[in-house]
Amino acid sequence: MHGPLPRERVAALYEAADAFVLPSVKEPYGTVYGEAMAAGLPVVGWRAGNLPYLADDGREGLLLAPGDLAGLAAALGRLADDAALRRQLGEAARRRALARPTWGESAALFFAAIREAVEER
Repeated sequence: MHGPLPRERVAALYEAADAFVLPSVKEPYGTVYGEAMAAGLPVVGWRAGNLPYLADDGREGLLLAPGDLAGLAAALGRLADDAALRRQLGEAARRRALARPTWGESAALFFAAIREAVEER
């Protein structure tokens, strides 16, 4: 556990990692998954919360049934033993993450929709 970190330190941690693992059932948006994917990391976690909408199993990461500890261990073993798989999933993860709108673009779309609704009224 690192506690609060400056953005540069977080980026350095992602860069030093081979994969991002967060088996959580309560990630309503999953910002950290998106950050890790944008850093080119394959993601590993439960098929719960928002992760199934951010990454596809076998394409950008490895998603498992919630609570499947044996499956989680096997997935981590696969990634540890297979550099080509890590690279393939990580590259796909980066492409998918970078295709998503930025926070600024999302805010612009949100406020444009609000303006349009107000104008129609």
